[in-house]
Amino acid sequence: MFNKKILAALSVFSFLFAMTAYADTIYLKNGKSLQGLISREDEDALEMDVGGGTVVFRAEEIQRIYRSTPKETEEIRNNWELNKIQREKTKAQDMEEKAKASAKWDAMVDEERRYGAERRYIDANTKIVQASRDRGHIRVDAVLNEDVHTSLIVDTGCPVVLLTASMAGKLGIDLKNAPNAPEVMVLNGKHKVKQIVLKTIKLGDLEEKNVAAQVMVEDDRETRQLKGGLLGMSFLGRFNVTFDQKKSRLIFRPRL
Repeated sequence: MFNKKILAALSVFSFLFAMTAYADTIYLKNGKSLQGLISREDEDALEMDVGGGTVVFRAEEIQRIYRSTPKETEEIRNNWELNKIQREKTKAQDMEEKAKASAKWDAMVDEERRYGAERRYIDANTKIVQASRDRGHIRVDAVLNEDVHTSLIVDTGCPVVLLTASMAGKLGIDLKNAPNAPEVMVLNGKHKVKQIVLKTIKLGDLEEKNVAAQVMVEDDRETRQLKGGLLGMSFLGRFNVTFDQKKSRLIFRPRL
């Protein structure tokens, strides 16, 4: 009986014999034949190398044998060796491709695990604003009235946007005419402020119009540390705001 694995191997190599050289051929009494190179034989049995393994036949099964010439034998062994090298090369390439595909898949899974939930959470109406840390405060860059660049501290405890007096000149606001100016608590002291409305406040791609604000009439040593001032709830209250600590950014989502 033929071994199934040997038959499979034979199908791979048989074309080489037909194209290049005549291999040893065993013709069996049952009408079948097998090509390869005879590696061992005695009066009782014969062993044939078929390139991918060996097959043993009993002498009583064999009808006749064709034997290849030394030159044909050498050519066949060379073809086997070349074929073996090609198979190993193909196998190595397949393993490399599988490794690349596996690494790509792992990267996709890792990315989905890390950012998938975030991508689902952030829609087209959501705005991302880069922020920074400043002595325990969250600070963002802002553009006021489409022209004045400044830096504001995010303060959810401040009812409106509160600007320092130094910002008044940049915005063209006259602080001399501020009769009966109300007072607000800023840092550790009370400060008089002037009520204004900012035409626009822009944070990155996020822009809001007609935002209520206050400007301090005078600055002191402490309020100057605020730089531009405080970004209060007259702006922040228009959104659901989340601070992403790992990436130091603010996520603004529309209120429902």
